[in-house]
Amino acid sequence: MIKVSVFLTRRPGTSHQEFISYWTNKHARLVCSLPEFMSAVRRYTQQHPLKSPVGVPEAPYDGIAELWLDDMESLGRMHDIYASVIVPDEEQFLDRAKTVMLITEEKQIIKMVDSEP
Repeated sequence: MIKVSVFLTRRPGTSHQEFISYWTNKHARLVCSLPEFMSAVRRYTQQHPLKSPVGVPEAPYDGIAELWLDDMESLGRMHDIYASVIVPDEEQFLDRAKTVMLITEEKQIIKMVDSEP
């Protein structure tokens, strides 16, 4: 399983709330309407930051998108639709020059198991 973590920064002049609203309501709907995206991606989550506790530095990102795919070929199949449809929409709310993408193979260390009473 391949995991893509995309660290996002909002466009200058966009409030954090405007960023979250666009990302959640418009961008997510757009990508989920694309058959190429839906056939390649097994899971898509958005990580919306919370206020850090006192003494804990805040990350320099406005959110993190996470995508799970079966393999690198699945990621490659999304290239054309990403370039032609997703990138133009990202330009509406992201500072793409500050976007950082990390492609990993997830290794689970702890798995929570439901316990029976």
